[in-house]
Amino acid sequence: MGSGKRTVSDVGEAGLIARIQRHVRPRGAGVVVGIGDDAAMVRAVAPAAVLTTDMLVEDVDFRLAWASWSDVGHKAAAVNLSDLAAMGATPRGLLLSLALRPDTHVDDVMALVRSLARVGERYGAPLVGGDLSKIDGPLVASVTAIGEVDPKRALRRHAGRVGDLVLVSGALGGAAAGLAALQAGLATPLHRRQLRPTPKVALGVALARTGLVRSAADISDGLARDAMHVAPRGAGVVIDTVALPVDRGVAEVARRLQKDALRFAAAGGEDFELVLAVAPKDVARLQTLARRHGERLTVVGTIVKQPGVSLGRDTDLEAFDHFRT
Repeated sequence: MGSGKRTVSDVGEAGLIARIQRHVRPRGAGVVVGIGDDAAMVRAVAPAAVLTTDMLVEDVDFRLAWASWSDVGHKAAAVNLSDLAAMGATPRGLLLSLALRPDTHVDDVMALVRSLARVGERYGAPLVGGDLSKIDGPLVASVTAIGEVDPKRALRRHAGRVGDLVLVSGALGGAAAGLAALQAGLATPLHRRQLRPTPKVALGVALARTGLVRSAADISDGLARDAMHVAPRGAGVVIDTVALPVDRGVAEVARRLQKDALRFAAAGGEDFELVLAVAPKDVARLQTLARRHGERLTVVGTIVKQPGVSLGRDTDLEAFDHFRT
């Protein structure tokens, strides 16, 4: 039987782990024990460890009809690294747990693992361990990311103040438009924004070091929801929809699918950009810093006393919710 047709049940758990060990060798001065022991061991994560976990579930977060196994591995790493970026944390390592059907091809699993490991290595977070289990249902890829940050500099949610300006990094709407295009069978470069997002790790770390960002979050569920994460509890945000930096190509996808481009940008989600609360006097300095990192920060709104989010002409946009959508 050729290796390309071998399944997980053919090689067994031990055989699959052995293959992962051969092909994924964690690099980095902080790794003491990597894949293959009861637990991974990394050198002290200081001054404070930052831990986050996120899972991708087949037919909920992706579909193998239009996402490759390599795409799934990339995104599983990226969404967790984005959480570290939102706190200004430096990545240190990744753990991967997979629930697999017995008839899953080994080569598919290895494509996912290699892709995830490459993304982790790129941002200084080698794949150091994880777990495997059998499932009769959809593929599940769960990742835990480990990072470190000075707790005095860490970016936090709900720490903005009334009168602060709300900024976003990069451009919005590309991931949502890319997803809509994939579902409709429409070709567009925006597919990559959905399948292979880029976590803003370097920008997040640099912003945290300035001490000028009052509050931050990543844009995973859509700006309409995630902007509220930087406002103090009980306050609200007014978003200037005219100012939104809409990703190139979104308008064309919206036109061809008879959708609203604004809705993609304001509520689509999964752009994995950063949303920030910043004192007006510090905006220019942070925008200059972002440009040095090849990024841009755009002012899109203001924190106000009135609770909730106002999105200009359209106030009923709904962001993504795993249990309501």
